[in-house]
Amino acid sequence: MHDLIIVGGGAAAMSAAIYAGRKKIKVAMVAGEIGGQTALQPEFYNYPGFVDIDGYKLISNMRQQVKRLEVDMRDPWFVENILVETRGSRETFLLKSSTGEILETRSVLVATGGKPKLLNVPGEKEFSNKGVTYCATCDAPLFGGKRTAVIGGGNTGTEAALLLTKYAAKVYLLHRGNALKADEVTKEQIKSAGDTIEVLYNAVTTEILGVNNKVTGLRYKDKDGVIRELALDGVFIAVGFSPNSFVAKNLVNINEFGEIIVDPRTNMTSREGIFAAGDVTNIPYKQTVIAAGEAAKAALAVHQWLLAQR
Repeated sequence: MHDLIIVGGGAAAMSAAIYAGRKKIKVAMVAGEIGGQTALQPEFYNYPGFVDIDGYKLISNMRQQVKRLEVDMRDPWFVENILVETRGSRETFLLKSSTGEILETRSVLVATGGKPKLLNVPGEKEFSNKGVTYCATCDAPLFGGKRTAVIGGGNTGTEAALLLTKYAAKVYLLHRGNALKADEVTKEQIKSAGDTIEVLYNAVTTEILGVNNKVTGLRYKDKDGVIRELALDGVFIAVGFSPNSFVAKNLVNINEFGEIIVDPRTNMTSREGIFAAGDVTNIPYKQTVIAAGEAAKAALAVHQWLLAQR
């Protein structure tokens, strides 16, 4: 019987594991994959304590910290569902893996983050991994000397475009609005990139084109409703993320965006004993530093809750 099982493998889960491990409670951390969205970020300039670090290295550092503690880390370990069993006056949580293994725990902390949103346009699924990608960090080097497009005008999209300038011959940045939603520093970097990045405003992608299992371009609608076409070798989609709240479905309250609703003070969900932290929750601002801080707070709240149960 564990005191706490943390579900997730990103910055939030790592942070919770560090704080829970230091409290000497019996804690396990289960993840389908270590890293989360943080590991896919090419550069961090705004994480305190690091002037410049890539996401993979940041997660690797966190993992080393977890390994120094008495945390039962299991990966890959895919949670299929969470069951609730009443024993006396208390509820026990049973986490069942995709292979049928079951772990028991007194409390659960869901830190499963999010996954990239789909555009849901013709050609997207057909050419996924055939020129359509959602991870610039993973795939940018494959497009050396190629013509590429990034769809999305927020920080994720603009940072992907900047990374692609190190490899691609041309980068189009398509944004459906009339102004980028990135932070000011990133917008200045976009301007400084010169002709390598061409920003297309009020551009709504309508179709991704390809032939012989290979992307050849895309069509988009401009502000006047005219359909235009770009010849491309690759399309990077960066239009946001959807929370991975499926593991807690039917157990806790979830809002209209699919986010787990938590108490802002304790990170407790609507169900006693189940906590959540990071991008999977309704806490605003999806940033690695916020996810890590929220998870640290949640782990401390779990510790206090466990003490009160004795």
